[in-house]
Amino acid sequence: MNILLVSQNIALGGAQRVVINLAYYLEKFGHQVLIFSPHIDLKGVSRIAHKLNYISPNISILKKVGPSYKMLD
Repeated sequence: MNILLVSQNIALGGAQRVVINLAYYLEKFGHQVLIFSPHIDLKGVSRIAHKLNYISPNISILKKVGPSYKMLD
């Protein structure tokens, strides 16, 4: 089965580690996995992350948003 995993970024972090581990084990079970992320930084991540397949767009697809909160007194 072809599987696409989407993540806001791939770098050091808990959610990113989950995506990397999920992709790794899905590939071990014979699936073809591709990770789509606009930001990929593999410095400091586990060795298995370097064996996976990634795709990253050349343009920013994320909307830049200012602060969406206000202080309550």
